[in-house]
Amino acid sequence: MDCSCSIKTDTDGDGPSLYSEKIVTARKEHKCIECNQVILIGEKYEKVDGCWDGSWSHFKTCEDCLSMIEIFFYSRPCFGDLWEEFYNEFSYLNTVVPEDCFSALTPGARAKVCKMIEDNWEE
Repeated sequence: MDCSCSIKTDTDGDGPSLYSEKIVTARKEHKCIECNQVILIGEKYEKVDGCWDGSWSHFKTCEDCLSMIEIFFYSRPCFGDLWEEFYNEFSYLNTVVPEDCFSALTPGARAKVCKMIEDNWEE
């Protein structure tokens, strides 16, 4: 989904030489690379395996963070940078998140965005 708040991220242009991404169901607990929340057994998540500069890396992203990526980003931010990238853009937008984008998020992602707004107001 592209909207007026879609975020373009800076990438170095060096993509992986091999890459695999798929949505799977957790058979054991994992930690989300983006928000550090536990992905519980039975929950769906994105599993990415890739080879960058000759080294293999493996990343797991929860459904809430995937929701953020799909709604707010033109392209995937660097693994682990989602919330920082969103916060930087969010600050630039003066804490205004369009309702159509906000309502398209998963409930967990909406809660994280609301917390970010509240934290920003407290500052």
